[in-house]
Amino acid sequence: RLPLSWQPPSQLAARLSSFARPDRPPVGACYEHTLWLPMLGTQTIRLTVETARTMRLLLQGVISLDDTVAYGSGAAAGKLDITFSAPTKRMLRRFGTSFHGADYVSQGDRATFLVKPPLSWRSVEVVLSRQN
Repeated sequence: RLPLSWQPPSQLAARLSSFARPDRPPVGACYEHTLWLPMLGTQTIRLTVETARTMRLLLQGVISLDDTVAYGSGAAAGKLDITFSAPTKRMLRRFGTSFHGADYVSQGDRATFLVKPPLSWRSVEVVLSRQN
């Protein structure tokens, strides 16, 4: 038997979040993709997993953004429920762009988003490859 010892909640949460889950990207992972979108031109999307519940979203190009977003596992395996902050939603709306349909694929270790560019009737699947 292991002895039970008291740990501050912050340490306990850090230890519990360090366990890898196949339906979520690993903490510390960085994913990136550069693409050309109609009306926006070249845009780089970088996603860095900061904790088991937050990611840093960095957009470089016509849309410049650096924000922390909350996420959790969706109903289906690999689906991610992402919650953008109010300023991020305003910024994307101002450019007529939306992100939806986020997934994490453990085989191949990549993240995908559906991005709807401005004045487009269809979404584009963007595959972000692991950088580290």
